[in-house]
Amino acid sequence: MSPTQVKKLGNEKFANGPVGTGPFKFVENVPGDRIVLERFKGYWGPQANVDKLVFRRLDDPAARVAALRTGEVDFILAPSPDEVDALRKDKFTVLQSNAPHIWYWHLNMKDEYFKDVRVRKAVQMAVDKEKMCKDLLRGTAKPAWSMVPPATIAYDPKYKAYSYNPERAKQFLKEAGHANGFETVFWTSTSGSGQMIPVAMAEWIQRDLAKVGIRVKLETFDWITYLSKMFQGLRPGHGAYQLSWGMTTNFWIDIVARSTRQPDKGVNVGWYANPRVDALLDTARGELDESKRVAIYRQIDRILMEEDASFLPICNDLNLVVLNPKVKGFVNPPEEWFQLWTPWVEA
Repeated sequence: MSPTQVKKLGNEKFANGPVGTGPFKFVENVPGDRIVLERFKGYWGPQANVDKLVFRRLDDPAARVAALRTGEVDFILAPSPDEVDALRKDKFTVLQSNAPHIWYWHLNMKDEYFKDVRVRKAVQMAVDKEKMCKDLLRGTAKPAWSMVPPATIAYDPKYKAYSYNPERAKQFLKEAGHANGFETVFWTSTSGSGQMIPVAMAEWIQRDLAKVGIRVKLETFDWITYLSKMFQGLRPGHGAYQLSWGMTTNFWIDIVARSTRQPDKGVNVGWYANPRVDALLDTARGELDESKRVAIYRQIDRILMEEDASFLPICNDLNLVVLNPKVKGFVNPPEEWFQLWTPWVEA
């Protein structure tokens, strides 16, 4: 990114005149519709294999699949889970990766109900993640039992903090004085980066929580509005805020769990604070021995999940990408940093 260009155009106008150092150059930005790039012949490295890239905004998963089938686009992210088997059958290229993705909820530590750890543990046991991943997501994601996602050094595939146990969830609620349950509000987006099919997933969780007596009203927002609310934090009466992340470094836990990153200084949306976790995050940041650093992050994860139950992880997306079979040379990386100068389209 060119500092000179930023100073020349200002923050708002820079979106329509960016200058970078990559193999493509900016052509146009049509807000809400498309961004167009073309091959930059003056690039210092190997030339891109395609003349032009057009990024289309298609919020609805079904619309993305339809655009792929009609040839309007050549590849899509996050296809509708219901369509994946049919796409494979019809010879589209379906790729997946062991992505460091996690789809989860911040639980509101300032809310009259969720400030009680017994309520937070009840929520952990009330959601049938395995059935969601199998029936709703059709195997395009795996259940998440931890706040440390796959493809990160601290991920422990054998760790499972909670199992689905609605009867034990009801007992926790009874112990917390809510034998008849309670009402609350959960926030999610209608689409967005890494968000999969957020409304359908939130509605599944809403039904599961209703079975143990927690009556959730869902409030949904477009992605841009939703992000603005993230920096405001959850208000009392609002039990949870849903987010997703995908980062191969465990530093992302620092971003969401450190007490000094509460709004408006960060994205610790649920106002979580634990001095022990802050201290361990400091230690992990300075630890050069990888095995010791892994042990520290796993200790942090146990505190987040078992002692505080402060976050509700739901699933790890398998990062599906579907391509027209004529697209060759595409690599699906663990994180969505696509090398779009290497693919080409066969005639």
